[in-house]
Amino acid sequence: TTYCVQTMTIGAGTFAVAADASKPAIALNIANNTVKVGAFKFTSTNETYTVDQLGAKVASGAQAVIQNVIFKDKSGNTLATQPFNGFYATTSTGIGFEVPANQDKVVDVYLQLADVGVGAAATGLDVNVTLNSYKVLNSTGSSTTAYPAVSGNSQRVVKTAPTITAVSSTGLQIGSGTQTIGKFTVSADANGTIAWKEMIFNYSTSSALTLSSLDLYEGTTLVDTSSVTLQYATSTIRVVTTNEEEIGAGSSKTYSLKATVGGTVDSSAYVQTSISDRASTYGGGVAYTGGLAGTDASFIWSDKSASSHGLTTTDWFDDYKVVGIPTDSYSLD
Repeated sequence: TTYCVQTMTIGAGTFAVAADASKPAIALNIANNTVKVGAFKFTSTNETYTVDQLGAKVASGAQAVIQNVIFKDKSGNTLATQPFNGFYATTSTGIGFEVPANQDKVVDVYLQLADVGVGAAATGLDVNVTLNSYKVLNSTGSSTTAYPAVSGNSQRVVKTAPTITAVSSTGLQIGSGTQTIGKFTVSADANGTIAWKEMIFNYSTSSALTLSSLDLYEGTTLVDTSSVTLQYATSTIRVVTTNEEEIGAGSSKTYSLKATVGGTVDSSAYVQTSISDRASTYGGGVAYTGGLAGTDASFIWSDKSASSHGLTTTDWFDDYKVVGIPTDSYSLD
């Protein structure tokens, strides 16, 4: 994020622009939608100014997934709509966005996104918008053009994306034998099917409790896994499926992590699991094989946007900014 404030003196007053606090957080955005990607605060001091023209830019290549940039005021009124010419988009003059003396006004920036996938844009493009120019008129009509280079947060575009939701465990009690020690739902956006291949749970137990014979179920069906490994050193359980698990567009599947509970199961016994946000930076748009396989990511998934999608295509992602991660804990006690 660029926390730049650009101030320009024109006549008796000054005019400044900065990224507004209402700018969207870093996110994964779904293709074929119109999404807010920026918010810029204009401040007039001692004189009323009128924004006459606005210019935006994105990283080279990101324009492939953008149809138009749309500038709006805080009431939702459209000030201008402009396609990109290369990775720049400059509106026509005459916007007429007035910023009264000694006041702030915010312009929100939206992008009308195009498709991602075969015959369309590549997945994972960052469409973070920089406000790179504006033309402003002072109260006497004198105009000045400035180049502030103020930007928002990273905004990646994917064909579709998952949402992870922990199922409530309120009121559940622990017992010996086969128990569900984690339960969660994976949902796919309506824009496309998602696949996933690996998942890591954090776990904790009372000191005298043991876990063994771990399996993953989808509903009542045992999921074909190549491994479900309890890793004592890191207090994690890694699930690797044999084949990709798919969730169809606009649908969901609920999974249960089961284990044989042994050891001392008394009034102080407990087991708790959750899925944490392990990825601190973007690591998507890569292959699973030779890329994400076996990494520390808590969830490895794909938007299946590549031609002849498979484990070696570059449409795989880690848990970074997946909605619902970190999850609530699932607890038995």
